[in-house]
This record gives sequence, C-alpha cells and structure tokens, in this order.
Amino acid sequence: LKIDLEHRKELYLALKEIINNAAKYAACHHFYFEIAKRKGEIMIRIRDDGKGMDPDMISEGNGLKNIESRLSQIGAKLVRESAPGKGVSYEITMHIL
Repeated sequence: LKIDLEHRKELYLALKEIINNAAKYAACHHFYFEIAKRKGEIMIRIRDDGKGMDPDMISEGNGLKNIESRLSQIGAKLVRESAPGKGVSYEITMHIL
C-alpha cells in the first residue's frame, strides 16, 4: 500500500489512541484488528469485548476527539459503535493511492 507520510502518521497516532483506550478503559479480554484493501481504499476494523460505553453518556474526552480529528485531517471516515457490556468497535475507511 502506498500511503504518504502525513496520512501514515495521523493513521498511526489514531490507531495508537484506540489501542490505548482499550488497554486503559475497556476491561476487555479480547481485542480484534482487521485490515482489508479494497479498490482504492483501505478499511480497518477494530473491536473489543470490553465493558463498552453508553453512546448517550460519552463525554468526548481528549482521546476520542483526537482520534476523530486525526482521521478527519486525512479524509478518513470513522464509524464508532458501542453499548454498555457490548464493547466498542471502530471502522475506519480511507482512500489510498
């Protein structure tokens, strides 16, 4: 895959934050990471089986804001889903060269 330096850096830092959040807050037993390449884009799915978050009660802390900001800067689309007791899942889609 060809991803320019700025995109790699922001993607790396966003993924690092997601992993850090799971390690610090999720109390999960398993962490799943999937990468797939489709025509002109890369898709990354990340999920854990931890305690999850109530979407109505999420205080967009610095970590979540940083993830969204970094991915937005590089034109990546982020879908985050969570529910209490159901873990957290992220799907990141980004156009590549």
